[in-house]
Amino acid sequence: MKMYQIQLYDWNCSPICDGVIRFFVDDLEEFEKNWIPYMKSDSETVERYRKSKAGEMVTDYYSDEPALNIVQKKNIEIIEEKSYTEADVTKTVANVYGFTSDYHMDQITYRIQYVRNVEDGELLKLCQYKIKGMCRDRKESHWFGDCETYKKMGFKACKHLADEEYLPGYHFVEDGKRVAQYWPRYENVEVYGNPFINLSSTDAFYSEYLEKYGAFYSDHVEDFKNVTAELFVWHILKVFENEKELKDNIKNYQLDEWETQKLLMDFPGEAG
Repeated sequence: MKMYQIQLYDWNCSPICDGVIRFFVDDLEEFEKNWIPYMKSDSETVERYRKSKAGEMVTDYYSDEPALNIVQKKNIEIIEEKSYTEADVTKTVANVYGFTSDYHMDQITYRIQYVRNVEDGELLKLCQYKIKGMCRDRKESHWFGDCETYKKMGFKACKHLADEEYLPGYHFVEDGKRVAQYWPRYENVEVYGNPFINLSSTDAFYSEYLEKYGAFYSDHVEDFKNVTAELFVWHILKVFENEKELKDNIKNYQLDEWETQKLLMDFPGEAG
């Protein structure tokens, strides 16, 4: 079968290294439909991609070697396909500098392909995911003030985002004065600088709130049940030295901690 290898600059890689990511897509038109809308502020990247697609030699590396061309058509043999699902999990993921964030997922489904590049024999493990019910988990709720005391006194929680100095937070108020602050546990997940993930929600209130304020905060994980994230390219998780190594991995195809980290590392944020 035919697949397309794409090598583009990646904002989530270390800026002091080459900062280029290599991945595969099944169909260029489908890829462009998902990818180009994210790139409105960087028409130069899209222009370079289109020149390469049209047959020019264009790279995002500090080199013009043909092997580094942005778009390359590949003859790929699928050796094995696997998939599995995890439910009600929290993943700790670090960005390139090692700063971690926790993400709760009601369900994450992994789709795995073991493939061989017919031209050069390269053996790869590729992966995509689909996530339902996703949000960032702040691990614990933070109260400013003695919450039990304020509750007993009958103060009511007032959700508002008027005071930018304290964003985000729920404020306990009495007679118009803030007497305590509550920082909620969960918040929406934002994919910083990653143009390869579709992030969406079918919940109208959530979508309108997110569009208006740029964030959504709640202490209830069920409020995020309609948030979805889908990787629409094939990330490379492993490059195998030989077929034995590949076959051994097929026997234990579920992602290990490092593979999960590599697959999800775009969520914590940009490198720089």
